[in-house]
Amino acid sequence: MTGSKRTVATLAAVLVLAFIWPQQPAEGETEAPLGATQAQEAYIGTFGQETIAEVLASHGVKLHPEDRASAFPDPAFGLGTTVTVQRAPVVSLSVDGSLVPVPTWSATVGELLDSYGLALGEKDIVLPPRDRVVRDGLIVQVTRVAEAEVSEVRSVAFSTREQSDGSLTVGTRKEVQAGALGRDRLVYQVRREDGVEVSRQLVRTERVLEPVERVVAVGTKKLSRAVSSVAPGWSEDGEASWYAIGGRHCNQGRFTAAHKTLPRGTQVRVTDLDTGKSVTVTIDDRGPYKEGRIIDLSCDAFAQLAPTGKGVLQRVRITVL
Repeated sequence: MTGSKRTVATLAAVLVLAFIWPQQPAEGETEAPLGATQAQEAYIGTFGQETIAEVLASHGVKLHPEDRASAFPDPAFGLGTTVTVQRAPVVSLSVDGSLVPVPTWSATVGELLDSYGLALGEKDIVLPPRDRVVRDGLIVQVTRVAEAEVSEVRSVAFSTREQSDGSLTVGTRKEVQAGALGRDRLVYQVRREDGVEVSRQLVRTERVLEPVERVVAVGTKKLSRAVSSVAPGWSEDGEASWYAIGGRHCNQGRFTAAHKTLPRGTQVRVTDLDTGKSVTVTIDDRGPYKEGRIIDLSCDAFAQLAPTGKGVLQRVRITVL
């Protein structure tokens, strides 16, 4: 090597050292410029290697699209050169359930997200904030936030009202209107973060269906226990059931019945209002005491109106003979 070439090579080496030496933050600075503290790599090129690619290939070095490479002096001079490679800082981007390493030269988190082409919703949360300076190893967390109204239906209880009924005897109760549940729609404002519900707030209640009041008739008619006080033709409507008298089986030929107030020995005709069938019985017991029931027939008497397996006749009329 001639003296002039040695001089140029020495000067080049000095300038390379100055070029690749990491910059330090100035006194009072809290954050150095992007890339100032990023690790740099230097590769020496030999005479005859006239491009950066030739120098790096000779060292088996691979460049990524985000990496920066420069050479001094220009390898085209054929004097040898030093190629400096600065790797892009790598930021870990946590979004949509994935942690993605992102090499970038973006100065801030906001620039990084824009360059990555990440679409953000109006309420999405970015941490650290968009103005934070990017550093190698930084983790950027994007939380997807969705808010929407959701509704659910809740049953509304019905009330029960009692009303006096002079056609029913004292102690008799009869449902004249069945109750029905109403429905309310409860509307909530629900917030989800990354698909997980984090809050739910009731914003309004809408009545979808009004409940139907249950109405029960309560008997007020009083009957004397004396046979002479119950005039023939007196009648009462309600349900009829049957029972085995004294635990005996049916087919005993007994046409008797129990009534809450009619005197014992009173004869009444019991008519099934749905079929027109009737049977005459004699009151010899007390009962029944279940709501809506007005007479309890012996099983033989009930069998004249319907099979005992039916259990209850819904609409009968008893008439004093």
